[in-house]
Amino acid sequence: MRFKIINALYFIFIGIIALFVLGIVEVPAVIRESRLVTSIAGPRIPKEEDLKELEQALVGLLQYLEKNEAVKEEIAATYLEVEEAPVCSIANRHFNTLAKQYEEYCKQLSEIQKHIEKIEKKYDRYLKLLDNIPEFSSALRQEKEEEFQKVILPLYEEVSDVKQRYLSDKEEVDQIYQKAKKRADDLFEEYFDLMCHTVNREAGGLACPSIERYYVANVIENRIKSPLFKENTIYDVLNAPDQYAPVTYETVNRNIFSWVKKEMEDYLRGRIDTGMPDNVVYQALFKQGSGVWKEMKSGHYFCYA
Repeated sequence: MRFKIINALYFIFIGIIALFVLGIVEVPAVIRESRLVTSIAGPRIPKEEDLKELEQALVGLLQYLEKNEAVKEEIAATYLEVEEAPVCSIANRHFNTLAKQYEEYCKQLSEIQKHIEKIEKKYDRYLKLLDNIPEFSSALRQEKEEEFQKVILPLYEEVSDVKQRYLSDKEEVDQIYQKAKKRADDLFEEYFDLMCHTVNREAGGLACPSIERYYVANVIENRIKSPLFKENTIYDVLNAPDQYAPVTYETVNRNIFSWVKKEMEDYLRGRIDTGMPDNVVYQALFKQGSGVWKEMKSGHYFCYA
């Protein structure tokens, strides 16, 4: 009985092998790619299509990397805009752009790393196929190794160089992002309490719409930017003689309407575009300067220099 079972298993095994050899049943990919498993004819050796597939994959990766090279340059350019911004809302607006660019850069880098990992696996598989060439096939081994040295190795070395460059670039881009964030946050901290205090006093009531409070904040920043005024900080502008009621860091009124705080956070974080020209530098209950830009129902006039 035992002999009959062994005999049956033997014939089943021979039948399965025959199916693989005749091509009736396809060998699973994981087995085909393993250097440790051989067919009846011996280990699989590299074919021309293996070389072409690896070459095309390497060329495609290099082209993909080249398309993404510009993102770092865009981030660096936006960082300069954050650093050079004269007022808080503009610095934060540029930082918002930079943050989106940085998020896109990180996504692309993750995809690039996945692509490189796939290429490295293909590269390793091809090396294993080269190792499968028998020692006695010296002419074939030499031919395949020369093809590898000529076609694949230069491309793979270029990919390796790009990989190292992207890793070092990532550190640099991270530093740029952190410096830009610090600049935007520092300006926000400098402006927020003082801006809330002044806007709350000038137009905080519900009789004034949100846009009017944004206009007040914008005029204050226009004055900081304007060469017509000596003051170039928010503290100096708010304490200039005969302009706004004097305010100090020690006497900022903490009883500020909640909507004013929310609106000033949105404005100073660069989320609001009022459309106000840079030369609108006056806001009062009377006309002044060279002309009126906007007249509000509350009686406020926003005027040109």
